[in-house]
Amino acid sequence: NSVENPINLENIAGDDEIDLREVFKSIKRNKKIVFIFFFLSVLISSILMIKTKRTYMGEFQIVLEKDIPLMQSKRKNMDIINLALGKNNKLKTEVGILKSPSVLMNIFDFVKKEKLLRDDNSYSKMRFKSWRDTFVDIKLQKGTSILNLSYIDTDKDLILPVLTKISNAYQTYSGE
Repeated sequence: NSVENPINLENIAGDDEIDLREVFKSIKRNKKIVFIFFFLSVLISSILMIKTKRTYMGEFQIVLEKDIPLMQSKRKNMDIINLALGKNNKLKTEVGILKSPSVLMNIFDFVKKEKLLRDDNSYSKMRFKSWRDTFVDIKLQKGTSILNLSYIDTDKDLILPVLTKISNAYQTYSGE
């Protein structure tokens, strides 16, 4: 019996390079499998692209003053605590206030109502916390007193009204 392709052990042990000619020959031999895999990949990607809704994002910034005066009566205790804890904790408190249901619950109700009016039932059972964590991003810009707020939605027409309502709600709550 003669062996058609004897294995050269010296090439296997000492040669770490890939022979591209062998790779292309292998692809050519298996061109049906490669074509089917490529076609299915393009087909599945196209279907996913068509079915996936576009996502839009709007954002704005709030500059938190270094010396925020005592606001409304509901904020006085917070300001006294903040004076004792320092500026960094005061800024974190402002972020917490903006994330709170006291500020965002009316906006969540507005979004939920608008989505239901537009026949988007995905919001019918959504809870406030999951909405806030998924669609609203509130972060303090590192090393500054600037608060970055962004809102993400698949409905382009809701972005600006929601951002406006969030801004107005925070201004009303903070008294500025």
